[in-house]
Amino acid sequence: MIFYIYANSSSKIGLGHVVRQDVLARELIKRGHLVNFVYSARVSEGCNSFKTSEVNYQKIDGIFALQNMPLNSVLIIDDYELTESQWQHCYKVAPSLVFFDDGVGRPPKPVDLVVNMSEEANIRAIGKVNLNGAKFRLIRDEIKQYNRLPFCHDEGLSELTVTVMLGANDVMGLLPDVCNLLNECDQIKNIKILTVLSKSIVHESFSQSKVNLDKIQVLSNSMSLGKEMKSCHFAICAAGGALYEYLCLGVPTIALIVADNQASALSSKNMNDSCILVDVREILNKSILNAAVNRLVKNKTDRKNFSKSSQLLFDGLGAKRIVNHIELNIS
Repeated sequence: MIFYIYANSSSKIGLGHVVRQDVLARELIKRGHLVNFVYSARVSEGCNSFKTSEVNYQKIDGIFALQNMPLNSVLIIDDYELTESQWQHCYKVAPSLVFFDDGVGRPPKPVDLVVNMSEEANIRAIGKVNLNGAKFRLIRDEIKQYNRLPFCHDEGLSELTVTVMLGANDVMGLLPDVCNLLNECDQIKNIKILTVLSKSIVHESFSQSKVNLDKIQVLSNSMSLGKEMKSCHFAICAAGGALYEYLCLGVPTIALIVADNQASALSSKNMNDSCILVDVREILNKSILNAAVNRLVKNKTDRKNFSKSSQLLFDGLGAKRIVNHIELNIS
């Protein structure tokens, strides 16, 4: 089969859509399918690390540039900003359509397959077939290879290591406030910032906010990202794709909700059992975040329970399940 994957990245929507579709593209290639990754917008920072040599990457002016596809083709849409006229064009040029649903920007009429990776999604109106739930989360191989290694969240609790992973939009705003709060905790001795941005951009944001750098290490485009994510006592990250990778690794995590679609995906009880949720869409309430940090610093039982629940919920096999379904049910 021939697959066309349409997913963009930008300063507004971040890298999450591109990263998760790269995971799917790699699984499709393993099965012998041809993959064309089509996009009309892409941020420059960090994207080369998500490119796969076997994939044909094509930049187009917009989705209207897509032309009629061969009969054995599938168009995968991971973009919730399409207009109705753009959707109508997709119906016209693609024999089969798959949509990754984030609860917004849904297609005006049913497509062949809808994938919604939240636990309590209401998606029946738009998919002829729906795949729903955490088991369809797309986790990078280079991350999940560390999910069975021993973790250190119960070791050396007098000298804690915390990793922080926030999107490009959040570096100038949220990141300095988060680091200032972590700096105030005496038990936290190491703060690792994992980012696709350059160190100079991150340090600029710290300089403007007068962040003390004594405990802080900035790791830009780390070649051992999964290992760095795993090697901490707990993590703080935005509630996007990185959150689910932390949970697959079994790392106790504080998830900062920065967008409406993230809130809808995190609404189930299973998610509340797997991590601590802090809503920062309007403002960062430092007392709430401080309480969450103190909970993970002081409560060994909570750290253990979060770790166990999250690994049960996210096993990293989502790409295999999705491709299995496509091969069996879409032709």
